[in-house]
Amino acid sequence: VLNGSWDIGLLEKLNANECKDKPITMQTHGTQAQAELAVRSNRAQATVAGSVKLAYMAKQTGDLKVSDLVLSPVNSCIGVRKGDPLGQVMADAIQSMINDGTYEKIMAKWGLNDSGMLKKALLITEEHPADL
Repeated sequence: VLNGSWDIGLLEKLNANECKDKPITMQTHGTQAQAELAVRSNRAQATVAGSVKLAYMAKQTGDLKVSDLVLSPVNSCIGVRKGDPLGQVMADAIQSMINDGTYEKIMAKWGLNDSGMLKKALLITEEHPADL
């Protein structure tokens, strides 16, 4: 687990509730590369990170596998300056990729087409907050 990541709190809660009889021994690392090295060198059994990051790592190295276990789905976002028209342009471009199937092809290439596919691109603003 990465130092300071939200995953620490989630795993601590799992340890206290779901794993109280056999708790997980957690290691913290400064970078994801260090966490992955701990798994590769048999100093850890698993690493916790975003599915996109883990899928990329598994595809690049070929020696690790991404588990089907999803601890907590998370929305990834792109931040732009308040009022910047780029926000709407990006939301429209992503929606176009969803509509024409490009998004699904990209996700399938990385083995992510079964994990939380977007159906709609959202532009979240103060005027138009989203229920995530």
